[in-house]
Amino acid sequence: MLRRKYNKRTTGSLRYDAAVLQCGRESGRFALNAGAMKLLPFSLISALATGFAHAQEPTAAPSAASSTTAATPFAASQAATATTVSATAATSTTLPEVTVTAERHVTDLKKTPVSVGVLGADRFTTGGVAQPGDLNAATASLVAGGPSQRTAGSGGIYIRGIGTGSPTYSSAVALYVDDVYIPRSLGNGLYMAFPDVERVEVLRGPQGTLYGMNSSAGARKVISLDPTDNSAWIQGTAGSYGALGVKAYVSHEIKPGLLYFSLAYGRYKDDGYTNDPVIGRSIDSTNTEVLRGKVRLTPTADTEALFSYDIERDRSDTYSYIAPNYPGSGIRTSYENTDPSIDRDISGVSLRLTKKFGDHLSLRSITAHRWISDGRYPLTQDGVPTDLYGWLLNIDQHQTSQEFQFNGDYDRFSFTTGAVYFSEDVTDFRPSWTSGVYKGIVSQIENKSYAAYAQGHYKITPQFGVTAGIRVNRDEQNYQNTGFASNAALQVLGTTFQTGQLTQNVNSVTPKIGIDYQWNPNIFSYASITKGEKSGGYNPVAASLAISQIAVSPERVLTYELGNKLTFWGGRAQLNTALFYNDFDDYQAAIGNAIINGQLINGSVTVNAGKARTYGAEFELTARPVSDLNVNTWLTVQQAEFQQFVNPTGAPTGNYVGNQLPYASHIIAGVHATYRLPLHVPGTTRIGATVRFLSHSYIDIANQQPLGAQTYIDAMAEYTSPSSNWTATFEVRNLLNRAYVLGYNVTPSIGLNAYNYSPPRTFMVSLRRDF
Repeated sequence: MLRRKYNKRTTGSLRYDAAVLQCGRESGRFALNAGAMKLLPFSLISALATGFAHAQEPTAAPSAASSTTAATPFAASQAATATTVSATAATSTTLPEVTVTAERHVTDLKKTPVSVGVLGADRFTTGGVAQPGDLNAATASLVAGGPSQRTAGSGGIYIRGIGTGSPTYSSAVALYVDDVYIPRSLGNGLYMAFPDVERVEVLRGPQGTLYGMNSSAGARKVISLDPTDNSAWIQGTAGSYGALGVKAYVSHEIKPGLLYFSLAYGRYKDDGYTNDPVIGRSIDSTNTEVLRGKVRLTPTADTEALFSYDIERDRSDTYSYIAPNYPGSGIRTSYENTDPSIDRDISGVSLRLTKKFGDHLSLRSITAHRWISDGRYPLTQDGVPTDLYGWLLNIDQHQTSQEFQFNGDYDRFSFTTGAVYFSEDVTDFRPSWTSGVYKGIVSQIENKSYAAYAQGHYKITPQFGVTAGIRVNRDEQNYQNTGFASNAALQVLGTTFQTGQLTQNVNSVTPKIGIDYQWNPNIFSYASITKGEKSGGYNPVAASLAISQIAVSPERVLTYELGNKLTFWGGRAQLNTALFYNDFDDYQAAIGNAIINGQLINGSVTVNAGKARTYGAEFELTARPVSDLNVNTWLTVQQAEFQQFVNPTGAPTGNYVGNQLPYASHIIAGVHATYRLPLHVPGTTRIGATVRFLSHSYIDIANQQPLGAQTYIDAMAEYTSPSSNWTATFEVRNLLNRAYVLGYNVTPSIGLNAYNYSPPRTFMVSLRRDF
């Protein structure tokens, strides 16, 4: 019998014996070591001390979000990829040039023939930890759906009405951290919490002809600073609900022109904002720690090696539910009896090698290994002091990837070609309970992907250009699942089903074509047709043998896009617009009690439901009316609906044609503004505010679980000393203290009625010292 010494009301690590469940192999916690985690603060202090001892006094305050003077061609290249603001532009009404690497080349955003949103690190948070909810309506067409957006540990991301809610599936919105692919949403808030994050690029529409992995909705690229010359800063934060945090960054030139290193460290903790009398403490707390170290070697002017190692530790709570009908419950009071503490470690190493061949050609290799180890990841769902409904989802994941890129940049022709290998082993251990019945599953998945891709852009005339690209890939998945019965202590009593090994292999080809035209220096237009897909496979958390044996095919999309980028008002304003139409086949949807091949499948099952479409328009306006005022606004108007739907239940209520897709708000809008006050005092004072709006949407494909419209207002005030070495910041999130429903569970047959709410208003004060 499987031995498991664990109580779901404690915070100990969860273990299982794979041999007993006969799943073929065991994937336990990676030996990242608690000892390594304990060394984080000491490593930080040592590195900072070294950096301070050797740092040179800069002529202007350095920032982890700004480029530094480049000592080599590679450093210059990195500096060019940032959102650059020259000293002249900072004091003029002309907008600075914004450059991106969305197409694997450094390009001016207003001359890039794709729809891209660029978010600077300051757009997430100054003092606290970043959460997926910070991305909600943070730029056009971007939505963070579901209650997990409240936590740093996970959160489904949607672009143009398409995304993935479950952290166990590959995401429709691909995530890349410094060009390394992250297949699942676990920890996606932590990747934005590093002090050295420079920016996030949001790529809208299918990606595949330029990237190692395919995606049907788009991609997020989290881009961090590489070490260059000597700079350092440290920041402390205090705020509401006992919030305390520290961030620090140091970049040091060990040997000028040859060897550099950097270290970024962040720690944040608060006490939580939801009272739980049953557990005896406040829940919905955050407790995270991140560390990233980089070493950059430039032995010659045309050769670079960059090694990176990162650690993310999450000891936060998962999101809580409130049972409104339970006596004493309220928006900030839950009677949940399962301790929501997370015990998760994430780590990764990567090596990026770059070799330039003259002024036009370069070869790059990106090698990476990453792992996730869950000691405990509870998902409490009922908000009552009984075991009504909930589960634990503990994931051990290891991935290895190797990508080669060959890039060319000529006056009229630029291209990127590449090949990628991706391998992943995932073990999901998921004990669950429903109305006092305890059971669970252990599944194991092996994913392998092989792909080659190429894209080129050719200027037929100085004004007119064409783009063509293609991606060829093969995905292989081996899967096995074992069910078990257990008791209230979640001790395994015996197996209930076993699948044996199941296999799915898929070959795909996804092309792209496009044209663009530079009408004059201020007007750039483009059009494109792109195919993309999201991978299929077996259900990692299937609760029965019948569901386990159902594999979904890839979700495929054909996207049409027409865009225009306009600079006007004497360079003070930039308006980017895009019209899009997405035609989906084999849309992947979770439905209940489906009839498949004439058999009723009890429970929730993911199937290829049919055809769907999303279409709409995006508008992004950046303006500098006066030299001290910067304004960014964005708006998406879209429709996302089912065109055809397989009616697997056979009931009239199972026909979802015309229904709105999950988390597909018709309107997504926002404005972000900062203003430097013209005060006749030493130093500089800035104020800023962000307003984000989402119209109503639905959680489910049946459109039985509506979400109301949401408006979030955040504000800040910042003072920088005359020497630019000290910066004090005050910020408030959710200024109006609105409490919105983000999710709910309603099952009348078992008396389940629980709601999840957005976080309350919070205040933070931060003090930063630059060296």
